Amino acid sequence: MTVTPLLEVHDLEVTYKLTRGHFTAVQHINFSVNEGEALGIVGESGSGKSTVGRAILGLAEATAGTITFDGRDITRLTRRERQKISQSIQVVFQDPRSSLNEAKKIRDILTEPLVTNHQMSKAQAAERAGVLLERVGLDRAALEKLPGNFSGGQRQRIAIARAFMPSPRLVICDEPVSALDLSVQAHIMNLFLKEQEETGVTYLFIAHDLAVVRVLCERVVVMSAGRIVESGVTEDVYTSPKEDYTKKLLAAVPHPDPVIQHERRKAWIELMNSQNAVLATS
Repeated sequence: MTVTPLLEVHDLEVTYKLTRGHFTAVQHINFSVNEGEALGIVGESGSGKSTVGRAILGLAEATAGTITFDGRDITRLTRRERQKISQSIQVVFQDPRSSLNEAKKIRDILTEPLVTNHQMSKAQAAERAGVLLERVGLDRAALEKLPGNFSGGQRQRIAIARAFMPSPRLVICDEPVSALDLSVQAHIMNLFLKEQEETGVTYLFIAHDLAVVRVLCERVVVMSAGRIVESGVTEDVYTSPKEDYTKKLLAAVPHPDPVIQHERRKAWIELMNSQNAVLATS
């Protein structure tokens, strides 16, 4: 039986107009994500991975290519059309401090979208908000507080609860744990895994932290300079990378075992030396 992907990105290009000329942030981007799957997009800062996420969300204009969600072309939707699918596609951003409205109580932040769109009554939405807050490790009393009362890790938990409020089919996570300390990172990652197990939600994880993607994602796409350089099953890419760029990324990931870390460092130096030798003779 043929499986139709929930999300398909075909030959995507995003070019920004500058004062002088233009800048192509990503080009020739192709990948798909099946229902219930978690796909990771990794790469260094400036690789274009966040631009891909923004294009899917309609926050960056695609200058070429198509983005299809559940069989529908969503590449260039109007604002009203985008609002209609916003309940199905949610996002968790990197910075939990800037993603919550400081003037609103947590109750309003979580419930207003569902009440405004007539999906739930105020009482129903408040009950769901309370359940989700408890699921992410917070007390229901948080509903009556302002964002300023919470730490960065607690805010990110609230942002995750907000993303899951409308029971989305796809959640785009743009560096969702990079601003958190390690203990909170582990808890948040477990939340994502548990939610996927219980609801079958689909994830697109955008991260520079390869260890996070290895835990959360079945498949991974590696980006560099606005292009995909390698993709495949996560374990295959991590254990047997084909591209030098991927090897360099993996070699730079710290490992708690000093022997393995030494071998990684040695491999990274050898790789850099070989690349420098090629450049010197070209």
